[in-house]
Amino acid sequence: MGKSVCILTSTHPATDVRVFYREARTLAKRGFQVSVFADWDREENRDGVRIYPVRKPKNRFVRILLLYRFLIKGLSYPADIYHFHELELVPFMIILRMLSRKPVIFDIHEDFEVQYRKARWLVGRPMRSFLVSTSRLLLFISRVFDGTVLAFDYRKRYLFDEKPLCVLRNYPIKDMFSRFPASEDEKGDYVLYTGSISRRRGIEEMIEAVRIASKEVDVKLLLLGKPIEAGILPLLEANRDIVDYRGFFDWKKAVEIYRIAKAGLYIVHPTPGLSGNLPNKVFEYMAMGIPIIASGEESWRRYIEETDSGFIIDGFEPTCYAEKIVYLLKNKDEAKRLGANGRYAFETRFNWEVESKKLLSLYHRILKGEGV
Repeated sequence: MGKSVCILTSTHPATDVRVFYREARTLAKRGFQVSVFADWDREENRDGVRIYPVRKPKNRFVRILLLYRFLIKGLSYPADIYHFHELELVPFMIILRMLSRKPVIFDIHEDFEVQYRKARWLVGRPMRSFLVSTSRLLLFISRVFDGTVLAFDYRKRYLFDEKPLCVLRNYPIKDMFSRFPASEDEKGDYVLYTGSISRRRGIEEMIEAVRIASKEVDVKLLLLGKPIEAGILPLLEANRDIVDYRGFFDWKKAVEIYRIAKAGLYIVHPTPGLSGNLPNKVFEYMAMGIPIIASGEESWRRYIEETDSGFIIDGFEPTCYAEKIVYLLKNKDEAKRLGANGRYAFETRFNWEVESKKLLSLYHRILKGEGV
């Protein structure tokens, strides 16, 4: 029997893309016995992974009061290695490590300090300052854990290098995009944006760019995701003639809708918590084999320019984005060439199958006691 792994997450659903589809399934396919404790409605086996439901209260403060449940679950289901995903679980996982005497991995998805500084649910500067200071303290304490996984590279800020560490970027999973690129017959006159919908993520510029472009070519903005600001839904409703808003879908269903797009948009204003991030959607557009039109943030600029998979536009003038939309829809061969370049980069470099080797290496190092 393979080594057992217990994955715990207090905020993500059991089938979260990173937690389940990338990490848990990868470990299960490599012979580990994997259990996931997360928000879910039933106990089940899925893709070789055992899911145990730990329902998440809707009230944020009630959820925090009930975090001790993850310590109880971890102790009740002994494992050879534990892997958790939230800063708020750090105190409980320290106790779990002490009592179980088993290695523990901390998987860090985001820059907590930046997230707390911009969180809208936090009222008042004292509360923000308190949580920023608390996050720093918990991250310092977390160096007692046996390994760290980062969604992108925070090492310079948090100095994690003393313990086994790997940076696991959320590149697309190959089998989820096996039916791409789509044929021309399957595509419509759409440019795609997928993800959280807000003004700082360029929704106003995207709508205006598509409206300008629609004067020369047949085109609509295909939107998949959740509005995260007030006033977004009325804005989409007011532009129904050029916006096809499909709502939020499970990842597998969303991938099927992606097939009708001819290009992918990504426009982000300089914002704490977004600037410096490496967005999943840029690599998903590559996986789809469609050209990318994106704003000029340095963190993703080089990936698009190095692979020659689309256009980078400095600034946020809708007319500039509209020109590229029109160009791509009028020049099908060039759009196909750029999309093919992105698809090749996905197949050879920017996919989870390549990235997952680092996760497996980390597990083997920790289980062998290297660097612990």
